[in-house]
Amino acid sequence: MKAKNNKRFQYPVRTAKPGKKVKPGLANQVARITEMEALFTKCEETVRQLRQAIENKASITPDLINFASVLKDLFDFNDLALSLSTLVTYYTSPAWRTDFEADEAGHLPPDLKRGVLSEDGIYNLLEDFKWVEEEVKELFI
Repeated sequence: MKAKNNKRFQYPVRTAKPGKKVKPGLANQVARITEMEALFTKCEETVRQLRQAIENKASITPDLINFASVLKDLFDFNDLALSLSTLVTYYTSPAWRTDFEADEAGHLPPDLKRGVLSEDGIYNLLEDFKWVEEEVKELFI
């Protein structure tokens, strides 16, 4: 698998199996969706864990200062913010629309994970993150 440099996204370029014809651009499209899906899944899991930690804060530590320290130790908030920003950039780009339309038309491999192409997936993730932000502000400000 070769890595292809792209100013926006870096993703592996997949090659077709011998004897199979791949439509032009599909390999790059599948690679982009795979990369964004991995990022989406990672962010979903991190936000879920953050939400769970906030909801169970009393069982972690009754001391809010220690709780803030625990959250900072457990979660890389800068990485999460950067990842969410990358997802929003993708979601609002023509690339997402192209990927979504290719999925709707049945052009993508059936075994390709594609939660990132859900019209509600990224929106719901952002809403959950917004809840986490509000709870953190309420706890510490």
